[in-house]
Amino acid sequence: MRRSNLEVNVESQILKVNIDSERQNGGPDGLIQFVPCDFRVGLLHNLERYALIRKLFADREFYKTFFRLAIPITIQYFFSASLNLIDNVMVGQLGAAELAAVGLANQVYFLLLLFLLGISGGVSIFAAQFWGKRDLQNIRRILGFSLLIGGTAALIFFLASIGNSRRILRF
Repeated sequence: MRRSNLEVNVESQILKVNIDSERQNGGPDGLIQFVPCDFRVGLLHNLERYALIRKLFADREFYKTFFRLAIPITIQYFFSASLNLIDNVMVGQLGAAELAAVGLANQVYFLLLLFLLGISGGVSIFAAQFWGKRDLQNIRRILGFSLLIGGTAALIFFLASIGNSRRILRF
């Protein structure tokens, strides 16, 4: 049988823990501890943390909009990343040489994808700054510029691959 009680004295800042238990032979065994601590600091710290969390998640409309945008983007990135896996699974049944060719071609595609992701990452920084200034004209300009650079890079990769695929893959 075990009993415990906890006494808190805020003025003296002492925590008193008294645990009584009985041994199997019937004798009592007690433990008394005095631990100096400041409960008010801990309590205020927890309340401040809770208030910060409540304030962080208070804007439900923001999170609805965020997830409405983030979920399709996440799905698109998932499919882009799994493209190599799907190619390898389909072509892997044909043979080792064919699988090696697909792996080599995927490296060229991955190079273009890295370039486009770098452009979009850089543009998002500038777009966020312009959004903070409420400068919609420059947001349109920077997004148009990024589409122009990304489209030009994709066109260059496309034109270079026509008729030069063996030379590109040997490089």
